[in-house]
Amino acid sequence: MIYSEGDHFWTDRTDMLENARKKAGKLGVNGLLVRRMKEPGTGAKVAQAIVGTELNRRGELVAIWVIP
Repeated sequence: MIYSEGDHFWTDRTDMLENARKKAGKLGVNGLLVRRMKEPGTGAKVAQAIVGTELNRRGELVAIWVIP
């Protein structure tokens, strides 16, 4: 399992996948299956605007090795 996380305002899905690819490369695998990409909900966005709580995107991916 590879986990990727980034600030909601500064990180998009592409950035999170690139981060996961780098982590996968260090493990020696050549494939990733996206299990889940979670965006912050509306309530979390409102809480962040009012209180200043942390607001992150989160990704969960499965690292695999595919036979060439």
